[in-house]
Amino acid sequence: MKASQAERAADSESILSVEAVMGYSLETSEENAVTARLHFWNGAWSIFKDNPVLGTGLETYKNVYRQYLDDIRYYSIDPHNVYLKAFAEMGIIGGAVFLWFVGVILVLIVKSLLLIKKIKRDSDKALLLGLSMGLLGSLTHNFVELDWQFPTNVIIFFVVLGVFYKVYLLQCHTVETESIHEQRKVVYRKGTVAAMLLVAFLVMTGGVLLFFSETYQTAGNNAVTDFELTKAERAYSSALRFNPLSYNAHFGLAQVYYYLIPEDKEHYLFQYKEELERVISLNASDYRARQLLGVHYLLSKDYQNAIWFLKQAVGANVVGMPELYLALATAYHKQGDVDKAIAVLERAVSRYQPSLSESVIWVTNDRESILNNIASLHVGLGSIYHEQGEATKAKEQYEKALEYDADNEKALQNLSKLLIEKEIILR
Repeated sequence: MKASQAERAADSESILSVEAVMGYSLETSEENAVTARLHFWNGAWSIFKDNPVLGTGLETYKNVYRQYLDDIRYYSIDPHNVYLKAFAEMGIIGGAVFLWFVGVILVLIVKSLLLIKKIKRDSDKALLLGLSMGLLGSLTHNFVELDWQFPTNVIIFFVVLGVFYKVYLLQCHTVETESIHEQRKVVYRKGTVAAMLLVAFLVMTGGVLLFFSETYQTAGNNAVTDFELTKAERAYSSALRFNPLSYNAHFGLAQVYYYLIPEDKEHYLFQYKEELERVISLNASDYRARQLLGVHYLLSKDYQNAIWFLKQAVGANVVGMPELYLALATAYHKQGDVDKAIAVLERAVSRYQPSLSESVIWVTNDRESILNNIASLHVGLGSIYHEQGEATKAKEQYEKALEYDADNEKALQNLSKLLIEKEIILR
């Protein structure tokens, strides 16, 4: 049986490599681009329904969606639909403004298509038609993808939009359907120009500040990877000078202080906890800070606080990280509340299936690590059953663990121990 599983895994790996090179699809009736998008869209719609007025905030979908995710295979940092993303993150107000903007472009596209019939030169017709279809194609494709996630695509879209509008105005003037003055319908008053310049200045300033903040933050991440902690601390601090609201920079600083705790435990432990609390205050949907605080209190044997933060972390990342459930169950178990520990683990293992290891649509760099952590959930649950004298349930959980990780040492050791105990009892 193990040999056949290994052969299938090898075949799967070879097919995956072929797919990567040749573009062949491994999609099935259950796992395909359509079912994936339906999950993404349903998540975005659920977020909008729960936050209908103002949404959850720009670029929060990737974190908030974790709270609505019911199948780990279908996590995505975006809903693959720019319109649903707008409503989920900006609510009815921001979403309506965005739809108005798109509507204006669509009206211009329709007018340009009607205008083409009156244009005499074929080259002018082709140019206006090509620009119109390019814009329409981008707007349509954003129903199933998020092209505007990449700044380059946004820049190209607005450059094309500007050229299209200019060509449209020139052609209107040429065929004398309307004057350029009537087409623009803009009164260039001093106040209007001043307001436009002020908005442009504020947007440019904000963009520059964010750019420098992100640059320093990247430098901090690289320094942490190289374990250059002093350099990392300076980089993150510089990032926060440009953008004090960057929760990622605060989280980076927390990592630095964690590594510095052995040098001055009291000082850096205080700094570590303070930065994590700032992350939570700036980003209510961030599970990482809650996880680290929960684990910190768990190691400090402060089980009440550990349970508090770990429950929040689990709520913010329902299926993405099995180890959150394991840490929460451990805190309950250490506190002496075995029933709650069992309840947490039973709820956790019910969210995953062994077929996950063969999923063709689950995209993650941590597949093996996650599968190992799911195996650990089963081992943890089996261990508690073992303690409670429920040998049959314990054996079932250890065997389940081996379905996710055939080489899991704890599962193999505990299963052997269980079988030895059974033999001794029979004798």
